[in-house]
Amino acid sequence: MNRLDTPPAEAIAPAADYSSDFALWLTEQARTMRARRFDLLDIDNLCEEIEGMARKEHRELQSRLEVVLVHLLKCKFQPEQRSSNWVGTLEEQRGQIARILKDSPSLARRVMEYADAEYPRAAVVAARETGLAIATLPGSNPFSQAELLDRDFIP
Repeated sequence: MNRLDTPPAEAIAPAADYSSDFALWLTEQARTMRARRFDLLDIDNLCEEIEGMARKEHRELQSRLEVVLVHLLKCKFQPEQRSSNWVGTLEEQRGQIARILKDSPSLARRVMEYADAEYPRAAVVAARETGLAIATLPGSNPFSQAELLDRDFIP
């Protein structure tokens, strides 16, 4: 049977409970949707999972921006220590951010909000990793969105 075929109702009636077998529950929910048996869907848990997927995308962008900020700070304030590892990390994180923004373009408008929010934590990490006093680093995010995302920008 292919995705367009509609199985009999008893073949799609969900048997797995959300809390007892998540993978089976997901498979059954997808099968139920494909069968257009919306009355059998576990709507509340489906909504929770969809919202959770959106939150995960936001968290991933925030996390990757924090790493970019740490490495930009390290490059800016300890240029003599710049390593291929730092530059490679910037390249990897910016590439992953580009992928996130390609898949979810609406997140582009959140880049600066998230970067500014992540900056204090990034500054602490950069100070710890470089041995610099935290007071040496700017009190707020000194990088523009273009600088954060530009794969060629290294201060």
